[in-house]
Amino acid sequence: MSSRPNPLSTPAVLAGVLVAAVLAGCGGSDAPLSTQAVARVNDKEISVHQINLLAQRLPANLPAERIAEARRTILNSLVEQEKLVQYAIENKLDREAATMQQLEAVRREVLARAALERLGAQSPKPTSEEVRTYFEGNPGLFTNRRIYRFDEIVMPGVPTSWQSIEPQVLRAKSLREVSAVLKAANIDLPTTQGVVRASEALPMNRLADFSKRKAGDIVVWAQPPRVVIGQVIDVREASVDEATAAPLIEQALSVRKRQETLASETKRLTEAAKVSFLGEFAQATVPAAPQAPTAEDASRSVDQALQKGVAGLK
Repeated sequence: MSSRPNPLSTPAVLAGVLVAAVLAGCGGSDAPLSTQAVARVNDKEISVHQINLLAQRLPANLPAERIAEARRTILNSLVEQEKLVQYAIENKLDREAATMQQLEAVRREVLARAALERLGAQSPKPTSEEVRTYFEGNPGLFTNRRIYRFDEIVMPGVPTSWQSIEPQVLRAKSLREVSAVLKAANIDLPTTQGVVRASEALPMNRLADFSKRKAGDIVVWAQPPRVVIGQVIDVREASVDEATAAPLIEQALSVRKRQETLASETKRLTEAAKVSFLGEFAQATVPAAPQAPTAEDASRSVDQALQKGVAGLK
């Protein structure tokens, strides 16, 4: 007998599946029977579409050979749920005030999520020119991409004495000297050897500086809340061509455009809505319309998305 863990056995995943099942089942008791039924509970059928909906919540890294097992587990959950749903309806639990309030809250949440999806879908796709411009404007992430090997000392935060010791750290010729400087300031930290970092794992605004570094150089960079002091041990080129980068760039730019579109559309809805507060909230202030992302915020979101995407490359 296999001892492999069930992909739906953890409380968080199982809870997510059951919640999704509730959403899928809301309002569906009077629907005509599906021609793609996979089970029947009394006079009600469970369709493959219900399984497909819930299967979207399976872990993205679930091995292909485990998917069939996971789908059977989903079906079993739906069968158990249908028994309870039928009991609830037979006993008119769906007409109780508390149940109706919860159903309405779920309905509103689903509708609001659907509205955001629809609004976000209106965002324009990045043009090939925008993709090319980003590629050419970020050589440190693509054409000049590097893979570095460091020996590192990682400080958990910025020490109060950092302003005075940073110049000494930067003048040091080795991490041994850096460690001595830190110990003189009552900072005793271990050295980790052979840490491999590609360009995308380093601060975007420092890539041009890193590309000039050679073996033996001492480099300091922020990795909030930490501060990393590294000595370059080895550097090798690992460029990414435009054809490889283009899908990653397009995806990242799409995320930015969607954020901008959502901000613009929700602002329009806020400005058009007539909102007033009553009763104990009569003195409340109508919330301001959401602001569109600043150029800096938009650029940061694209950079972060690209860093994750490029990190998957060899």
